[in-house]
Amino acid sequence: MDKPTKRALLYSLLVCPGAGHWMMGRRGRGAVLVALATGLVALFCYRLIALMLRFYDEMMDIFVRTGEVFPDVTRIRQMHSGIYVENWWVILAILAVWTYGVWDIYPRKGAGR
Repeated sequence: MDKPTKRALLYSLLVCPGAGHWMMGRRGRGAVLVALATGLVALFCYRLIALMLRFYDEMMDIFVRTGEVFPDVTRIRQMHSGIYVENWWVILAILAVWTYGVWDIYPRKGAGR
């Protein structure tokens, strides 16, 4: 494996899926992978913020009804685990795109480019 290929592999692995493709001159596939990864991360952030706002609303309702200032620790744990339970498919899709980006840039014998 030559130095540009190693660098492209590291870019795809550590920076963003598609960055290595872009660097190797495969701009179309690189742009698609960057767009997919960016879109999925944005979707995950949107869903995370929506979940946090829902939690905030619940905590404000409790504060208004009971005057309790400190949030319930078990509810915080439920919200934290809910992030993964409700968004497992987004996390899996991000990992799949990232893995494909690294796999596709890795040089293989007999693989036509």
